[in-house]
Amino acid sequence: MVEAEETRSEQIGTWIAIIGIMIPSMIVAEFWPAWNVLPLWAWAAIAGASGGIGMAISYSPRSAAFAGGVVAGVCIPFALVLYVFLRSKLSDTFWSLEFIIPGVLGALPGIGV
Repeated sequence: MVEAEETRSEQIGTWIAIIGIMIPSMIVAEFWPAWNVLPLWAWAAIAGASGGIGMAISYSPRSAAFAGGVVAGVCIPFALVLYVFLRSKLSDTFWSLEFIIPGVLGALPGIGV
């Protein structure tokens, strides 16, 4: 089976969603504590808006893509904060592979995407 390549708008929308969700998520999880100048709900709103706009640019139907992007964008910062909180209870050390493995698993066809 041959898959079609992504169009330019799909690539741009996906990158808008990724960057717009991950930066606020990393800020609220205290990876960049100096940037944490807004309350958690504001960062979640920024991530939700970025996810919604990015996914609406990328996929059709636009309304469904927007709704899915908003839900993902709002939930990801909370999920990362919860993960960091629970992980910090186990140990003070984080391994860089801890953040790479879920991304790799999520990108595998049939498992994540």
